[in-house]
Amino acid sequence: GEAAEVTAGDVEQSSLCHARRCKRRGVDASSRRFEASAASAASAEDCLELALAEYSAGIHFNPRDGELWQYAGVALWQLARVEEAAGAFRRASDLNSRDARPLNNLGVLCLEAAERASSAAERVSSAAAGAEEVVSVGDEARLLQEALRWFRAACEVGAGQVGGDAELNVAVALVRLGRTEEALAHLERAAVAHPDHQRIKSTLGVLR
Repeated sequence: GEAAEVTAGDVEQSSLCHARRCKRRGVDASSRRFEASAASAASAEDCLELALAEYSAGIHFNPRDGELWQYAGVALWQLARVEEAAGAFRRASDLNSRDARPLNNLGVLCLEAAERASSAAERVSSAAAGAEEVVSVGDEARLLQEALRWFRAACEVGAGQVGGDAELNVAVALVRLGRTEEALAHLERAAVAHPDHQRIKSTLGVLR
């Protein structure tokens, strides 16, 4: 079987959560303009753009607020602006080295890039271009190793749900690297450290 999907920190389904975050962080807290604009936005993308504008404004006035950089990174990620999202997560981590979320999210970005490299390899393989396929597979392995590095860094500083998510993601990366036994041993230890993390439990069931 396959491991569960990766879990990302602070990626939420409703774009209105970005509006509420802005208010909690004191961004545009003096009026209801932003939340009202988000509620009436024509699409989730419009709402994310509004949120990103507010986070950017907050960062302009308080560039050392790591939380705002984390939120901006999530909005950029959801807008498919991956390189900018990675930069924001790196900045968030630099400003708050004890926050596991940006480290975990950097790992997920690498894992997503590895999946794209894998798809590219499959397309090249179907075209019978073996030399190019080797290059693509090499890219996939490199990105998986990078993802694993970020996830392990997140585990070192993570606690509670975030720490459990990072532990799960370590196992996902290991499985995709073909290191299933190592992933199983890792999850067995993680299940002891995070006994209430349901996805660790379910993934253990799949791997056993």
